[in-house]
Amino acid sequence: LYQGAKFSPDGRYLLVSKLNQDSSATLVIYDLPSREAFVIGLFAAIDQAAWTADAKELWVASSSGLIRYTLETQEIVSAYQFPEGESRRIRSLLLHPEKKFALFVDEATGYLYRVEIK
Repeated sequence: LYQGAKFSPDGRYLLVSKLNQDSSATLVIYDLPSREAFVIGLFAAIDQAAWTADAKELWVASSSGLIRYTLETQEIVSAYQFPEGESRRIRSLLLHPEKKFALFVDEATGYLYRVEIK
């Protein structure tokens, strides 16, 4: 079962969130020209992931902050950490086109948050 999908800004890739038997959601990237699929090793709902404007990176919510996945190198790094003792249930993740900041809604409170990113 698929939870949702998002095209990359350049239209080359399709990101899908696919539900597993244990109800976790695996992120899969389809390279549309080659028709290849890549399981990227990150688990998130589709609204917990956002493409960068250049389609070179995918940012994904985690329980401790934001993770950056680089398509070319397949590198996964922590891009933003919540302050110690804080956690958010990120929904509706949006990245500024120049990667200056991210916006998201905390599912637990309904508040909109802005975090500075590098």
